[in-house]
Amino acid sequence: MTLEGRLDYHARVEGYAEARRSRWLLVAVTAVLSTLATLALLEIALRIWRGGLFDPTPPAPQVSLVDDYPAIWDARLGFAPRPNTKGRRNPWGKLVTLDADGLRSNGTQPKPSGPTVLAIGDSFTFGDEVDDGETWPAALERRIGRRVVNGGGFGYGLDQMVLRAETLLSGGDFESLIVSVIPDDVLRCEYAYRFGHKPYFELEAERLVLRNVPVPRPEVSAPGENGLRRVLRRSYLGELVVHRLDPIGWLIRGNVRVHREGTLVARALVDRLADDAERLGLRLLLVAAWHPGARVEPLAPALARAGERSVPVLRLEPVLRREIEARGDWSDLFIVSERGGRRRSGHMTGLGNGIVATAIAERLRALGISD
Repeated sequence: MTLEGRLDYHARVEGYAEARRSRWLLVAVTAVLSTLATLALLEIALRIWRGGLFDPTPPAPQVSLVDDYPAIWDARLGFAPRPNTKGRRNPWGKLVTLDADGLRSNGTQPKPSGPTVLAIGDSFTFGDEVDDGETWPAALERRIGRRVVNGGGFGYGLDQMVLRAETLLSGGDFESLIVSVIPDDVLRCEYAYRFGHKPYFELEAERLVLRNVPVPRPEVSAPGENGLRRVLRRSYLGELVVHRLDPIGWLIRGNVRVHREGTLVARALVDRLADDAERLGLRLLLVAAWHPGARVEPLAPALARAGERSVPVLRLEPVLRREIEARGDWSDLFIVSERGGRRRSGHMTGLGNGIVATAIAERLRALGISD
């Protein structure tokens, strides 16, 4: 082959290679554009379906309990209800009264004398979105004729509840301890930062080891939010997908999940509660709280462990479902919000808290704790 022929051959080969690269580039660009177009159409469809086509508000809001709620930094709990608080300067505009120990008032009703019950839990126990006298601890006090101390903490996981219970039990004279837990409280045990810095437990050789205590002060900056999360937070499609993958941590800015053993930690925390109750001679009742849409599976191992330790359990799901079926709707029991045409359940109404208090009172009487 002549030199001219070889040059022509190499030119043709190079042309074929260039054409092949061009075709692959075209295929790749087409695939990317098609994917982007599909995602854009899905985003638009979701916005239309949820009534937020031109809504500038991110579907996944940022939340900060320490900034917005009647809360104060606590070296052991991360954050706690702010002592000596009274008024309606809170996200709900409800009357919230906290004493010198950060315990919520049960309203203006006279305090009964005699044995005292300590109620521990999250925002459902604290009574987010209702006035002082409408919480279930307040209603329970009226039903059993015994003083009920509301030691609930908004946003708490089961880990924070146990630590708060131990602090309050060490400084008071209580006969009974009620711990109310929703399934999410188990998953909250997996975080070192949620709404704010918080303590957490890890298991080492089946022993609970407390971490992140003393808890960093609020001025210690929260872990940063990366650019991808900021983009996804403003996308209805991104929020839908990521929320399903991470239903607890997704909504909170800068959250830090340190492990995924919340169910195992919860089992060990039930043991810790049972041991404390035996040591102090307390009656212990574990309340499995519930709300529409709750994922009940995370709480199952803790309830099973309670059964193994002979800790009485009250399951509220069947109680509340019966009430909802009787009324044909759940808006009487739970505070309902609407977003994009979809109804969402918030915390319990005064009526809902009253039903919970009645169920707890009946269980306490069955255990020999009566008025």
